[in-house]
Amino acid sequence: MGKNIFSLLIVIFAGVYLILSLQFPFMKDSRPGAGFLPILISVGLLVLSLIDLVKSYKENKDSKLDRTYLKDFIMIASAIAIYIILLSVLGALIGTIIFTFIVLTLINKRKNLQNILISLIGSAVIYVFFEYLLGTNLPLGLFERFI
Repeated sequence: MGKNIFSLLIVIFAGVYLILSLQFPFMKDSRPGAGFLPILISVGLLVLSLIDLVKSYKENKDSKLDRTYLKDFIMIASAIAIYIILLSVLGALIGTIIFTFIVLTLINKRKNLQNILISLIGSAVIYVFFEYLLGTNLPLGLFERFI
């Protein structure tokens, strides 16, 4: 039952995220626009969470409510909300480093050095990929006035 509720909450979250993502252009000047990545992520999350919802419903029809999944959902949703705020304040690179570290800390407990390294290297790779290979201008936040 708890996994069913968690899956349903993820489906709802993914749907809202998709609706919000559609407000940004998918493509701009033959390049990925501001909505490109959010739309892809939200569609993928929506499809996968719907599959998970159907699967978990079939497997857990009669199980009792387990609050573990609800707690995980609230923690991840809070991290996403913080990430959205950090994007505009600190910019994409620093915001992504902090977001990745928070999520990894929730999932990969007591492995701080590994979480820090993955956050730094992964965020740098993502930043380089979008900024230089795709030519997408990512938010700079506070650093915008210096560049």
